[in-house]
Amino acid sequence: MNISNRRRYKNLALVLTGIFFGLFFAELTLRFFKPPQLSVTHMPCIYIKDEQLGYRYEPNATGWIYRNFEIDNIVKTNSLGFHDIEHDMNDKVPRLLVIGDSFTASTHIDISKGWTQTLQKELRKMGYPSMDVVNLGLDGTGTNVHLALLNKYIPTFKPDLVILAFYENDVEDVLKKRKFRECNEGYVLSYQNDKERSEIITYIEKHNQSKFSSWLFNNIYLFRVMSYLYPGGVLLRTNYITPIKVGIKVDEKATTPVDIDGIFKKLTILAQQHKFILLVIPVPSKNKPTASIDTLRNNISESMLAQIDIVDISPIIQELLMKYNKAYNELFWKHGDHLNAFGNLIFGLASAEVIKNYLDASAIDR
Repeated sequence: MNISNRRRYKNLALVLTGIFFGLFFAELTLRFFKPPQLSVTHMPCIYIKDEQLGYRYEPNATGWIYRNFEIDNIVKTNSLGFHDIEHDMNDKVPRLLVIGDSFTASTHIDISKGWTQTLQKELRKMGYPSMDVVNLGLDGTGTNVHLALLNKYIPTFKPDLVILAFYENDVEDVLKKRKFRECNEGYVLSYQNDKERSEIITYIEKHNQSKFSSWLFNNIYLFRVMSYLYPGGVLLRTNYITPIKVGIKVDEKATTPVDIDGIFKKLTILAQQHKFILLVIPVPSKNKPTASIDTLRNNISESMLAQIDIVDISPIIQELLMKYNKAYNELFWKHGDHLNAFGNLIFGLASAEVIKNYLDASAIDR
């Protein structure tokens, strides 16, 4: 072999070695920093289609939720199909129902760490030893669905008090068309009609990834980067499949006018008919603590606002944060908008303080 060839092979070896070590250190860097965009997003396969609500949780189901390298929880539903404990239907105990979206369902954490369980424990310590707090939360839903769930379960639980845990996007969800969810071969499908459902299933069948691709995605972070560059990569990154994620254009805006005041009016009528206290507790937002309260005030008329009891617990939350020597942003997941386990604890403790006052004033049996 002449000197010229040896030099070429040597240079090639150096280039290949450089590429290898470059890729190696890139892989190590991705594994160290774990950018949330490279995390698997896994939704629990616990959803069943519901013609009235769009969807709900399957009773006695178990699923897994994982997101952003930080949320990792086994989700279990009770016999009624909620992320909650089982409840004794004894009419003689004081009972509190909670309606709301994902902040109430709290599928991101264990049931025992959800704010509704903290609320129950605290109220029992505060002089209501048999208080029963029922969690009717359902993620991804608006106030219209929360009203429907309340209407359905009032005869079952006969509540003394109902909390609407209102989050800033609950009105936005009301203004959209009804969405269905269901589990299909391990995927959670979200769609508005049968046409969208069919197109999603066709996409999955066409682009479903091989076991080898799945292995590469699960074990090599550089491959996760590459998954953004080819069709079907979304099926590796998440099992939650919406029309937009597979390139299907949709119009989510409701086709008929939505009466937000009317929804809250129905809530107040139910409270009067069934003789329970109705409280609206705004849920804190990560980006703006007052966002949920602002949404209520911007979307409900002054006359309707005068008829509902909105309880701002943000001052109590601030007091508790000072007590625990924590900052406001520590209530939330680092890469998500939801309350983490600590946030659920604080929200439950703050809610208990104000709710006890209402229970005491109403002379509800303990």
